[in-house]
Amino acid sequence: MPSDLSVRPVSQIVDVRPTTPTATSAATSSQTATKPNSPMYPNPSYRLDPALGMVVIEFMSAGGVVRSSLPTQQQLDAYHRELDTGAKLDLSGAPPANSDVKTA
Repeated sequence: MPSDLSVRPVSQIVDVRPTTPTATSAATSSQTATKPNSPMYPNPSYRLDPALGMVVIEFMSAGGVVRSSLPTQQQLDAYHRELDTGAKLDLSGAPPANSDVKTA
């Protein structure tokens, strides 16, 4: 099936950055003033939890410390406990069948 999309080749790349020395030095000085000397961390970052086969999204602070994650650390711990014990998680919110909680 033919496509109606056509892309024309670019004959020349044009640099649109300022060429005057004052504009260039002002832009450079403002960039160096805002750049921290510490390493940059991607935010959010993604990692694979190999035991669970699950992608974990982590939100970092400026210093690279994990502030929060999806799933949360509590949820990840519950998933790992389920793997370790073989117990099944009840996500329905209902009390367990052998519980002492009486339902009306």
